[in-house]
Amino acid sequence: MSWRWRSPLAGVFGKHAEWCAVADSDIVEDTGSDTAMTLGFCDLSPLPRLGAKGDTEKRVPNINHSAVMKTGSLCCRLSADEFLLLAAPDGTAPELSEVLPKPRLLLPRRDSHCCLGLCGWRAPEMLSLLCAVAPPEKDELLQTRVAEIGALVIRDARTDVPAFNLLVDSGYAMHLWDAIRHAATARNGSVIGWRQWRELFS
Repeated sequence: MSWRWRSPLAGVFGKHAEWCAVADSDIVEDTGSDTAMTLGFCDLSPLPRLGAKGDTEKRVPNINHSAVMKTGSLCCRLSADEFLLLAAPDGTAPELSEVLPKPRLLLPRRDSHCCLGLCGWRAPEMLSLLCAVAPPEKDELLQTRVAEIGALVIRDARTDVPAFNLLVDSGYAMHLWDAIRHAATARNGSVIGWRQWRELFS
């Protein structure tokens, strides 16, 4: 039996969730919800992502901004020499060589951090309440606190519908999930699957 990477949030989904394989893991593909355009949230932790430090001469985003790469992945610049790369919406893994041909240090961000997706036209309003500051604009990111824990909030520039990637230390995955679930449910939002998330980018 081959080893499969498991999200720290894998146990929160009910028996009606539909799963599919992605990379070396499994992700909730469908929940039957249709709230992605208004207010939805999902677990994107199984999607490939990586971090790295190093110097580069390539065209990359400014600090606290992101840029879409040729593969469809999202390159986020956290400091002068630190980068985070998120998978393309279809799960295609990012290619570090697009940003850092010779990285000085690799950071396994999928193992250290969970990633939640929050989307819909009501998402910015809800997010501003959870982090007490204005949410980032398109292609911006915030290194802030969400539900009283340190988090990275990335506004996804690959879709016109407001969509955010929220990353926190994996040990706080359930805390963040519960905070988002309570806030979203109170605003008629619901859990969505990866399929509903992908459709925002098509």
